[in-house]
Amino acid sequence: MADEHQEPRLAVLDEAYIELDKELSAFFTLVVCALTQNPEIGMMSVLSSVAAHGPARLSKVAQHVGLDPSTVSRHVQNLERAGLLQKAADPTDRRATQLHVTAAGLARLEEAWRRRAALIRDGLSQWAPEDLRRFRVLLERFAEDVVR
Repeated sequence: MADEHQEPRLAVLDEAYIELDKELSAFFTLVVCALTQNPEIGMMSVLSSVAAHGPARLSKVAQHVGLDPSTVSRHVQNLERAGLLQKAADPTDRRATQLHVTAAGLARLEEAWRRRAALIRDGLSQWAPEDLRRFRVLLERFAEDVVR
């Protein structure tokens, strides 16, 4: 009998989660497109991952960004051509290479972060300080729970 009552409730919850996912996806798409000089989101994700995790092999970067290694390889080629990323021999295995962010790549990322901060600041400028604090705390909690 309890299962009969739970089924409609779960459907409502699932619908709410689907709507939340749509809103989050739309938000992140808007932010990423507004912040990157190059509309290629994947390339900026690769560049950001290498900057965040230090020198890394292509396979590790693919894991971090959740893309197929062949896709990451294409992004790496474009980033190398733009002078934002470079390859170097892996000190632990000379047959392999590691990806390193160049100074120009770091500058591009810094500019993207500045634009992101400005976009967020402008979007939240009318919020009360306690709402901002609560939003940050809840967003941090959400991120931690999803990662767990």
